[in-house]
Amino acid sequence: MKFNKKKINKIKILDENFREILFKKKENKCFCCGSQSNLTIGHLITRKVYAVRWDFDNVEIQCRSCNFLHEYRPEIFFYYYIKRYGFKKFENLYKKSKMKIVNRKEFIEEKIKEFSKLKSEDKI
Repeated sequence: MKFNKKKINKIKILDENFREILFKKKENKCFCCGSQSNLTIGHLITRKVYAVRWDFDNVEIQCRSCNFLHEYRPEIFFYYYIKRYGFKKFENLYKKSKMKIVNRKEFIEEKIKEFSKLKSEDKI
C-alpha cells in the first residue's frame, strides 16, 4: 500500500488546527467525568469517517481514562452525548456520518481553509 505523504501531512495539520480550536471552544474538562487532567479529544463517531472527523458536534474533550473506556464501551459516551444534546442531534450526526465524500482532497483543502479562517479571525 502506497501512502501519499502530502495528504498525510495535510491531515496532520488539519488535526492539529482542529484540536487547537476545540480546546479554545469547549470547556477544558472531561465531558464524561469532569476531570481536568490528561485531556484528549474523544470522537463519538470514529475518526475514520471523514464526513464527521472534523465536525465539532462529533467531538468532546475527554480525559484519557474515559477516552480509553469509550473505545471498549461506546454506549457510555453515547449516553452522555444524548443526555446533554438530545437524540435528534445524535441522529443528525449519525446521518451526516453516512454521507459519501466524493473528493477527499477537495474536502480536506476546504476544511484547512475553514479552520485557518477561524483561527485568524479568532472566532472560537
